Amino acid sequence: MQVCHGGATAVVLLEADDTYLYYEHMHTVRMTMNVDEALLTQVIEAHPGVTKTALVEQGLRALLARQAAVRLAHLGGTAKGARRAKRSAWHRR
Repeated sequence: MQVCHGGATAVVLLEADDTYLYYEHMHTVRMTMNVDEALLTQVIEAHPGVTKTALVEQGLRALLARQAAVRLAHLGGTAKGARRAKRSAWHRR
């Protein structure tokens, strides 16, 4: 499993060997969904070996992360008393 940090959000890239990690300690809900077959086929081909359940879960997590990023962007500069964040010495060189 690879974790890529993109600003305020973190995206988890799934690999076929990592799908069992999601089912170890989670509560599940069974449901029937109507999904565009062409879209589902395209996603399955892009991620071979990953279960449909894991793909749908990752899509839902990505949607939540995107909405959180939009909410954060809308706050843009509203904390008047905020101080600058400390930066690493590596960025000053």
